[in-house]
Amino acid sequence: MVFAIEQINNRTDILPNVSLGYKIYDTCSTVSMAIKAAMALMSGAGEAQSSTLPCSQQSSIYAIIGQTASSPTIGIATLVGQFNIPVIRHFATCACLNNRKEFPTFFRTIPSDYYQSRALAQLVKHFGWTWVGTIRSDNDYGSSGMATFIKAAEQEGICIEYSEVIHRTNPREKFLKTVDIIIMASSKTIVAFASFIDIEFLIKELLLQNVTGLQWVGSESWVSAKNVATMENYRIFKGAIGFSIANAAIPGLKECLLSVRPSSTPGNTGLIKLWEDMFGCSFNASNPKTCSGSEDLQQVNNLYTDVSELRITYNVYKAVYAVAHALHNLLVCQDNEGPCMANQKDTLPLQALQYLKKVNFSVNRGEYVNFDNNGDTPTRYELVNWQLSVNGIIEFQNRYAVKAVILVHVKLHRKESRSVVLIAYLVQKEKLATAQEHCLQAEHNINQVNSLSLLSCHLFRDMLLRVIVLALSVWSEDPVCKLWGKPDIPLLSKTGDFMLGGIFTLHNNIIASKPTLKSTPEPLFCTGLNYKEYQFAETMIFAIEQINNRTDILPNVSLGYKIYDACSTISLAIKAAMALMSGAGEAQSSTLPCSQQSFIHTIIGHSASSPTIGISTLVGQFNIPVISHFATCACLSNRKEFPTFFRTIPSDYYQSRALAQLVKHFGWTWVGTIRSDNDYGNSGMATFIDVAQKEGICIEYSEVIYRTNPREKFLKTVDVIKMASSKTIVAFAIFIDLEFLMKELLLQNVTGLQWVGSESLVSAKNVATMENYRIFKGAIGFSLANAAIPGLKEFLLSVRPTSTPGNTGLIKLWEDMFDCSFNTSHSKTCTGSENLQQVNNLYTDVSELRITYNVFKAVYAVAHALHDLPSCQDNQGPCMANQKDTLPLQALQYLKKVNFSENNGDYVNFDVNGDPPARYELVNWQLSVNGIIEFVTIGFYDALMPEGKQFIMNNKSIVWATNDGKIPKSVCSESCRPGTRKATQKGKPVCCFDCLPCAEGEISNSTDAVHCTKCPLEYRANEEKDQCILKDIEFLSYDEIMGMILIIFALLGASLTSVVTVVFFKFRDTPIVKANNSELSFLLLFSLTLCFLCSLTFIGEPTQWSCMLRHTAFGITFVLCISCVLGKTIVVLMAFRATMPGSNIMKCFGPAQQRLSVLTFTLIQTLICIIWLVKHPPFPQKNMNTNKEIIILECEMGSTVAFYIVLGYIGLLSVMCFVLAFLARKLPDNFNEAKFITFSMLVFCAVWITFIPSYISSPGKYTVAVEVFAILASSFGLLLCIFVPKCYIILLKPDKNSKKHLMGKVQSKSL
Repeated sequence: MVFAIEQINNRTDILPNVSLGYKIYDTCSTVSMAIKAAMALMSGAGEAQSSTLPCSQQSSIYAIIGQTASSPTIGIATLVGQFNIPVIRHFATCACLNNRKEFPTFFRTIPSDYYQSRALAQLVKHFGWTWVGTIRSDNDYGSSGMATFIKAAEQEGICIEYSEVIHRTNPREKFLKTVDIIIMASSKTIVAFASFIDIEFLIKELLLQNVTGLQWVGSESWVSAKNVATMENYRIFKGAIGFSIANAAIPGLKECLLSVRPSSTPGNTGLIKLWEDMFGCSFNASNPKTCSGSEDLQQVNNLYTDVSELRITYNVYKAVYAVAHALHNLLVCQDNEGPCMANQKDTLPLQALQYLKKVNFSVNRGEYVNFDNNGDTPTRYELVNWQLSVNGIIEFQNRYAVKAVILVHVKLHRKESRSVVLIAYLVQKEKLATAQEHCLQAEHNINQVNSLSLLSCHLFRDMLLRVIVLALSVWSEDPVCKLWGKPDIPLLSKTGDFMLGGIFTLHNNIIASKPTLKSTPEPLFCTGLNYKEYQFAETMIFAIEQINNRTDILPNVSLGYKIYDACSTISLAIKAAMALMSGAGEAQSSTLPCSQQSFIHTIIGHSASSPTIGISTLVGQFNIPVISHFATCACLSNRKEFPTFFRTIPSDYYQSRALAQLVKHFGWTWVGTIRSDNDYGNSGMATFIDVAQKEGICIEYSEVIYRTNPREKFLKTVDVIKMASSKTIVAFAIFIDLEFLMKELLLQNVTGLQWVGSESLVSAKNVATMENYRIFKGAIGFSLANAAIPGLKEFLLSVRPTSTPGNTGLIKLWEDMFDCSFNTSHSKTCTGSENLQQVNNLYTDVSELRITYNVFKAVYAVAHALHDLPSCQDNQGPCMANQKDTLPLQALQYLKKVNFSENNGDYVNFDVNGDPPARYELVNWQLSVNGIIEFVTIGFYDALMPEGKQFIMNNKSIVWATNDGKIPKSVCSESCRPGTRKATQKGKPVCCFDCLPCAEGEISNSTDAVHCTKCPLEYRANEEKDQCILKDIEFLSYDEIMGMILIIFALLGASLTSVVTVVFFKFRDTPIVKANNSELSFLLLFSLTLCFLCSLTFIGEPTQWSCMLRHTAFGITFVLCISCVLGKTIVVLMAFRATMPGSNIMKCFGPAQQRLSVLTFTLIQTLICIIWLVKHPPFPQKNMNTNKEIIILECEMGSTVAFYIVLGYIGLLSVMCFVLAFLARKLPDNFNEAKFITFSMLVFCAVWITFIPSYISSPGKYTVAVEVFAILASSFGLLLCIFVPKCYIILLKPDKNSKKHLMGKVQSKSL
């Protein structure tokens, strides 16, 4: 800045014969020093001749350059704007500063965050990142920027997984919690809208836990910050991208920075601390290492000497040139418009302001500098990417350029961002400090504090100092003060021993006159009476009068009051606070010493949060308590920023959470939101959205309204409401703003929506009209408990207007209520004795005293604090020797400890943040039988109760917006019934989903299940898929029909075999039985019986023993059976061979050999089965793979190889038997048994050949049935084919059962 000033002073084309001066102050991140710096700049305090300065001196400052952070800049712009002093900002990006009504003298050379937030949303969408986490600083910069980003992101179809808030003052546990959330999150992209100081604390924890591999998208505050771009941090932020101001070069700056030298000359002392810090020396001779002042800055490499990144520094350079061009145009009247300066010494800041608005010039590199109607510069960004160069340096590589030229009206946030301060001002030729030898000099600060004395704490962070000026007071040693303008007279006042100030919005709007610059500006004219605020003011007076008449509180001491009207504006609220502190407006003001102590002990008010922020910031520096009855912004709980603030209404911190729980309670997961564009709406809604997201509530749209918005903006909001699918609207807005929206909703008949409102709306009597009930029917929300104030009604009706000083405030009220005038020229003249009993409005209505009661409690809180002070009840703190000597600081100490109860049992006390206990009533808009809208209490919320018990509903019926009497539904997608799961729709919030049926074997037994649960192996899902039920166990049982049929056939086969055995035994001596070895026949019949019976072991529930028995018994019995058949076949062959001459073969295969062969074949199978049982025995198992719906209880083979060896051995014997029988089929004999054996073996083999594929392909119990069928079929085949023909002859053809017939030589027929 100093470099630019010196450069301009050396030029002849800009401000010829006029030089610019500067004064730079340092507050080292403290609000109090910033305020003193502002006072010094505007009043000239600190000058060598300060004791001779008249109080009416015109401010010699024409512009202020700074501050770096948004929150302090809000205070600076609000304050100096009342004195028409321009403020040019090089790094304050909060979109709220665009509000020209609140910040009429604000300009900036850096684009608004309005554009950056939207650009970030488009960037995230461009890369397809629809699932991201967000991190923001807990200040105006972070809150405002992130709110705009989230809104734009929702419109782009981007979903936010988590939204974390950080601040450098947070305890480490808070940062650890944020890191845990980042680690556990599924999103891999993080959007960070935070200042680099806050980010540094988070980086430390991320590095400790090695949280790498995430894609960071950053705002310009940190993404292009050189002090963040270290190799260590690159592990975390590798590949980070974000928007930044274009880099620039300032020729000659590097040489200027290196040429500075410290000295003890006034105006240059600020460099001493910087020098000592950079070179590790001291100018104190007693120090072992003494600074000489000639050390070489060329050897220093830090943020002060580094000019590689001048993105923000260049904005300071442009700001200085913008002021210079404005002053130059003013001198020469280039545009032939506006006030030309006849004498350069007569220039006023207001004149400079007019030309600053029109400034338009280009700097060295061809970039044009100008400001739009909101004081903003054209929007241009570079998209930068963190990359590691070949020499190991982190570079910000430019990838794209972004431009925007859209103008917007944005909001005001108010949270603090502490930082170092730079305040500069420009004067005319007779400047107080010049820079003749060096390009950087600083002036001696106020209160003997060296300017820039603590600059080394931050080593020119980004080569700039931070600015914060939030209030003004004039300090001079002149014994007499003179007001330069008209004094501010309180509308209502009364003297007393202790004075209480009151600031209320007695009018809703102001009409400002346009300055002519030729005469003193006209005072602001307030319009639109606010009857409720008048009731607040009179309630304050009523409480004071009541206390003055009591003997138990402040005996022999009287309370006085001074009440001002803020007209619903921040500027007039601050002006009123200044008047209360300074005593301006008193009859003897011309004789007041400038050093007089403020005699206002406490200020009651304001109703709105934004003005209260300004008042508290201002008077807090002078330890004057402020007690608000209706300012609910959670930001006011910041004790570091507002150390003297108290309130008798709970913080929105609790109400926002209560509203989120309320919405969740009724199942409204898809809602729209509307908020006022002020601290109350922005802070409250930000908290609500944060909690709502954690509760699973999705926001379809988020609209912002403000009373000064054009009608088109309200019409757009109505269109959004009408087109939305959500049926519930959460409104966090003040009733004045909502009144404008209601008019449009009524015109378009937008009804049937469920409104959920904050206490400002839901309990406002002036909103509860029959016309508005069409819109807000059934509205619900939290409100303070109603209360009664005995005697207030009579007091309100007893007041009378007079022209006596201190009572003129009632004149306007009277004229408005009775439509008359105290001006005698008016057609209807007021007498002052009109009857208030006939008036029915918000002033006289005492049915709803929810907020009014807070004013009453606030006055009593001050009274009790003042009462405890002289009596020193707790023997602590400063006791008052003389009540006249009481200071606001003493009252403040006792106000913190106040604890008393009102007549209705309501306890009044404050916590460490100045907040009262948070208790709310849940009220419902209902229409009474007499046509009056009532606020019916349907529940309660108490923040002091344990978690889960804070919210209580009573049994009263609720009126809803719909006519069916049912709770309205407001969901993006209907709940998923049990048996289904939610599947989020692509590109939409998590509340918009499809319901997909659970997969086979999975269930969900709750509504809106995210995942389906797999049933245990032994369970299956029922048809509805909402419950796991035991699977049916399947096996071939005795009870089922198939099992019964097989049992019948098995028993039938065994019975038939037994019958045959009996027949054979009875006719054992007959030739046909004796033929072919009757012993083998009986053994065969026995084995067939066993074959039939062994099939029974396959039926029934498998057990360990049954599994081992069924396969081994089957294998052994069948081998025994086939062995007998084989033996009979061999006997037939041997018999016919024996009939040949000379053959003695039968001797080789006699009965003994036949028995031995059967035994041998059977023993082989038995041995195989024994080995099988020993090594890998069959065992029962539950087969759950074949069929997912049932459990098949079956016998596992244990060894498939052994099973097929058993089958193979049986098959081998069968094939041998079949071949031998086939060979013996044509042997001559009347009864050749070989034929029947051949047929039986043919049937046997056919059965078992078809068995194998059937066995393998049959599922479940049918596998066993196939095996049983094969056993029975083959057994029946052997029985019928071998023994039925014999039985036929024995029983039916006994004549053929003779030896003669059997030995007959009959030619055998061909098979």
